[in-house]
Amino acid sequence: MIDTYQLQGFTLRCFDLLTAVKNTGCLALAKLNSEGFVAGCEGDVPALLSMMIVRALLGVSGFQANPSHINPETGEMLFAHCTIPFDMVEEYELDTHFESGIGVGIRGFMKEGAVTIFKLAGDLSRYFVAEGTLVRNQAKPDLCRTQQVIELSDKSQMAYFMKNPIGNHHIIMPGYQRDLICGLLDSLGL
Repeated sequence: MIDTYQLQGFTLRCFDLLTAVKNTGCLALAKLNSEGFVAGCEGDVPALLSMMIVRALLGVSGFQANPSHINPETGEMLFAHCTIPFDMVEEYELDTHFESGIGVGIRGFMKEGAVTIFKLAGDLSRYFVAEGTLVRNQAKPDLCRTQQVIELSDKSQMAYFMKNPIGNHHIIMPGYQRDLICGLLDSLGL
């Protein structure tokens, strides 16, 4: 389909697969992203657009994840999802998809260190960028399978997630990339 329709990226309505084919897209999305093709989850077009910017600007995959726990006192946030591109992790395990208990979910362990969190609004009206440190990966059974605890460099940015986030999914990428992303988007008048 990618070749037939000359797609540059796509997002899959994953939860529709659970009932239609009794499976998930997590494994295929992890593989496609690691091969350089941008493939998003849950039909989230703004997340896909954000991932495409990361790929085009930095040449790396992005991890589409949900903030699952926020600790404003420490500045730590837990991000989780059931898939992560294979080229972003040092190791991974296969498990079931968390919400459904079926199919294959990916529990990936990314290298600890500098990361950037990014999301562009679908109407291009605003964006969010924050730098932080991936302080640990975890593997608790009661969450989506890939779990990253990130400490934001600027704890005041926690308010964005609690008061006015651009949707739920955000894109996590390795390294401190704030200046590069903001420079591009500001030059485009966003």
